[in-house]
Amino acid sequence: QDFPNEAPSKVSSNRLIYRLRAEVDKNLQNEQFGVTQLSERVNMSRSNLHRKLQEATGQSISQFIREYRLERALEILQNEGVSVSEAAHQVGFGSSSYFSKSFTEYYGYPPVEAKNHEEESLKPVTERTAGRKVKYRNYILAGLVLILGMTVIFFYYPVSSKVDTGMSSEQDLSIAVIPFKNMNADHTRF
Repeated sequence: QDFPNEAPSKVSSNRLIYRLRAEVDKNLQNEQFGVTQLSERVNMSRSNLHRKLQEATGQSISQFIREYRLERALEILQNEGVSVSEAAHQVGFGSSSYFSKSFTEYYGYPPVEAKNHEEESLKPVTERTAGRKVKYRNYILAGLVLILGMTVIFFYYPVSSKVDTGMSSEQDLSIAVIPFKNMNADHTRF
């Protein structure tokens, strides 16, 4: 499969991801299929595969396998009308409870509700909340800049030029000196 109009490194990344997905698909029901087996199937060392996958997707190999299995599980749950435990088995999760936990963390709702969600909620939670996080981060940043600006104005703006203290700059300042009386019983100490 070719990827026209893309940079060679992007094409290479897309081919790798396509190949990895095909290998996971071939072994989808095998719960023992993991990092070692995938790296052997694509003839790469684990470290080389991990590095290339990090560059392409930002994921570790095990994360890539788990998330791809969850995406396939969503398709199965929506299209085949199977139970959660059957879907878990079909995508290589040995435990239905672990599958449900992983699915819920990834999509934000339990697998039994897969058919009830609209298109936007079919995306992983991280994709749905990414825009909101940026929006809130921008609000926080603007608030911090505003507070910093007000602090600078408050502390560094010459307040004396705006406020009349009632004293002219030509008035002399003086200090009062008050004599002390020794109230100590032992007068020899001082």
